[in-house]
Amino acid sequence: MIEKSTGELHLNKVKKILGSGEKSVSITIDSLDVNAGSMVTIVGDSGSGKTTLLRLIAGLENPDAGTIIVDGRDYCGIPSAQRDTPYIPHENSLLPHLTVAQNVAFPLGTKAVEHVEQQRVEVLLTTMNLVGISDRFPAELSAGQSQRVAIARALVLHPRLLLLDEPTANLDPSTREQVRRDIKDAQRRRGMSVLLVTHDPQEAMALGEKILVMHRGHIEGVGRPQDMYLRPTSVVCARALGDINLLSCAISAVTAGSYQVNVLGKTVWVSGLVPTGTTKAQLLVRPEHLRFESKFKNRETQVHANIAVVLETEFCGANRNFLVETIHGTLKIRADAAQFPFGPRDFVALDFNAQDAWLLP
Repeated sequence: MIEKSTGELHLNKVKKILGSGEKSVSITIDSLDVNAGSMVTIVGDSGSGKTTLLRLIAGLENPDAGTIIVDGRDYCGIPSAQRDTPYIPHENSLLPHLTVAQNVAFPLGTKAVEHVEQQRVEVLLTTMNLVGISDRFPAELSAGQSQRVAIARALVLHPRLLLLDEPTANLDPSTREQVRRDIKDAQRRRGMSVLLVTHDPQEAMALGEKILVMHRGHIEGVGRPQDMYLRPTSVVCARALGDINLLSCAISAVTAGSYQVNVLGKTVWVSGLVPTGTTKAQLLVRPEHLRFESKFKNRETQVHANIAVVLETEFCGANRNFLVETIHGTLKIRADAAQFPFGPRDFVALDFNAQDAWLLP
């Protein structure tokens, strides 16, 4: 059964200063809106303010200014224990002397002995795949199991909004995938909003209905995963979601939101987000969108136009990463390992589709 959506969140002019003097750090959120029942993933460099944002919403930090509204109620000034916005750090936060089932039931207090509440715990144990280990103690659990127990414990009081800080950090790949599925399933069943911090761009795009990029204490950008990946609003947002190539170029013409530029020896029209009057820009092309035309070994001896030389390669299973030297500097290409068996010092010709590129200031 899918429950009614909760967790509509609005932050307005929220500010928090951490520390004092020259070492103080300011977190400023001018505006943030999260729809009820949605999953928002948060990415950004270390120290960008991701964890502080979650702690402000949870009430573990108090803002110096601004409002935090959850489902129409101003949460500023309300103690953390009285908010239904639990925060789960990636470190183990379980009570070591209680079993898995007892940890999950712990927030219920004396109510945990009641039949209805016991049923609630059993449902959560099933939802989070914990039934077979419900009588184990935290010391007997794997990292993935511990994280699922912590999430189940947070869900037992039917929170409006769940705040997860790197829930899959330090997990092996298969366990990470399972925990992701469990989080997504619980979020869908409960109809609650989830804000999830991650350092993994793939995780951010796989889980998030929207992705929020933090940078130096403020929100750099927010949007749908496909837009943030292919049509980012800034270079910072682009880098936050994976490897990029930036090709410096001059804008020679503009018409109806398209820009004419010359890169890799050819003139193309591309879309982008460039302020009016800009004459120099950077063309964003993801590594998988650059492609090899053909091999030029023994025919070319210098880099020019779209001719590049391979510097090094990295085998990655089905794909291979190539570093190539071009007239635009060193670029990264991700291509089929079997189809393109190029090696260092091979000369190659490069190309790309204009619709896969995006122009930024």
